Amino acid sequence: MKDLRLLPAALAVWAATLAVVWGRGWQWGALTCAVAAVVLFRARGQAVLVAVLGALATAVAQRRIALADAIRWPDRILARAAGPPTKTGSGWVLRTRVEGSPGTLPVFSRDDGLAGVRVGDQVVVSGGVVEADAPSVVGKLYVANHVDAHRVAAGWAGWVGELKAEFTDKAAELLGQPGAGLLPAMVMGDTSGQSAQDKEAYLATGLAHLSAVSGGNVAIVTTAAVVVLAALGAGPRVRLAGAGLALVGFVAVVGFEPSILRASATGAISLVAMASSTKAPPIHALCLAVIGLVLYDSDLAASFGFALSVAATAGIVALTPFFHRGLAELSWPDVLTKAVAVAIAAEVSTMPLVALVAGKVSVVGVAANVLVAPVVAPITVIGLVGLVLTALPGGLEQIAIGLSSPLVGFVGLVARWGARLPQASVPVPHDAVGVGFVVLLSCWVVALLVDARPRLAAAIAGLALVFAVA
Repeated sequence: MKDLRLLPAALAVWAATLAVVWGRGWQWGALTCAVAAVVLFRARGQAVLVAVLGALATAVAQRRIALADAIRWPDRILARAAGPPTKTGSGWVLRTRVEGSPGTLPVFSRDDGLAGVRVGDQVVVSGGVVEADAPSVVGKLYVANHVDAHRVAAGWAGWVGELKAEFTDKAAELLGQPGAGLLPAMVMGDTSGQSAQDKEAYLATGLAHLSAVSGGNVAIVTTAAVVVLAALGAGPRVRLAGAGLALVGFVAVVGFEPSILRASATGAISLVAMASSTKAPPIHALCLAVIGLVLYDSDLAASFGFALSVAATAGIVALTPFFHRGLAELSWPDVLTKAVAVAIAAEVSTMPLVALVAGKVSVVGVAANVLVAPVVAPITVIGLVGLVLTALPGGLEQIAIGLSSPLVGFVGLVARWGARLPQASVPVPHDAVGVGFVVLLSCWVVALLVDARPRLAAAIAGLALVFAVA
């Protein structure tokens, strides 16, 4: 249980911040802290830590909300893109930073004026604000009647934007669909080249997470750096330094999306622990990352991508060893057992969140993730090599992109075939009953696998799905 001693503090910071952002009042955060402290009253040290960090998170979030509420948004604003534009059914949404705002401001436009905007670019838009549906520090959505100007970012941000655009264009030129949309997504998190049909297929088969850069990518990048340096005869300290530089370079190029921030912070803390010869469990790094990032950016507490990334990482770290032992009685090859254990851990830990937001649960998700697991790391490494080569003359990136073609093609094939299967995903009601059903199912699967009863776990999951379909 010592491995979990930072968990209450991380949950308190997250819950208090979310309560303030959602309720737009400090009293909700204070109430959350008080409840947490009462629950942990017998553990005095934990209660004090939870109360102090929860109060700090409440104060920080409330201060930011007060600053945001004091802003009088003009009819014309200059904003800097904080993320890539997202296509919706009625237009485009762009997450932006505006000078003087303590949080990001989403900008909506019905025309295609935001379609070509890259991270770091500046846009001048005319319109006005309305209340946002999604909770955030700013709490507003800027509805743009017209995009008056678009200024391409200069300096590093501009160079990175050009590099990523050139790599995406080259992938589209050399690869057919779904590879043209999948390679930039798996390497950089850029899903602009994916068709609506392919996005739906990835969601139905539980492979949508591959299009969001997260902890897996960070692990692959740092591990690849360590392996290369070890092959060159470098010592442990040089390997760690190389892994750290690779992590910094990766984040600088890919961007600062919520899942990337979580993954990079966790990776950085893990590297520091390794450098100091501290044997800290992975869950400690995750909890510290959550505390630091939510205090740094209160909007992360209400981010679905951040929650999904944290849930998947926590599930893999906490449940995979137990699932691996529970599945051992099936006498499968160890490589297959580990892959299935990781896939099930990620699936059961994220199912309630996906059910809450998407209103459906993938039936083929575990099988699809096991099938594509062997090609995920090669695609990431080859794709990143291709991205680096794009910055160099000679067109060598074409070789890397060509090598990735059969690999990304296989992932797309699994997604499309899986999505065509009858009842590849089942609908779940958008209410407490539906989400509660998914949570209960996840708990049953976890309990039975930990108890080394995989066949019974599969049977209960199957019966639950039959009941859901019926």
